[in-house]
Amino acid sequence: MINQLQTIRAKLKALEAEEATIVAKIITAAGHDKIGQATYDLDGAKVTIITKENVTLDKAKLNAIWKETMPINRTYAYTLRQKDFDALMANGTPAQRKLLSEIVTTKPAKPVVKVEI
Repeated sequence: MINQLQTIRAKLKALEAEEATIVAKIITAAGHDKIGQATYDLDGAKVTIITKENVTLDKAKLNAIWKETMPINRTYAYTLRQKDFDALMANGTPAQRKLLSEIVTTKPAKPVVKVEI
């Protein structure tokens, strides 16, 4: 049974890699080069492509910055509101934008391709 499980997992991993390659080719063929959702007509099929970004807040760095100015032992839970983040990056002061660029990182999320025939 263990060998069967390992064989199946290896096959799944290979199929997932092949799927990622095909998804990348579909995204390129559609010309989808933005973050967001759009629908295209490819090879007679309706293809919806959804691309997003994962946004991460570096809580340790944020706490370190705050501890420098206010050395108080405390614990916080943070949430990053995308709308407010985007607004500050577009219209905030240089100091606000610098701080946000230091504590927030973004990276592309796994794209989603939905096909309707």
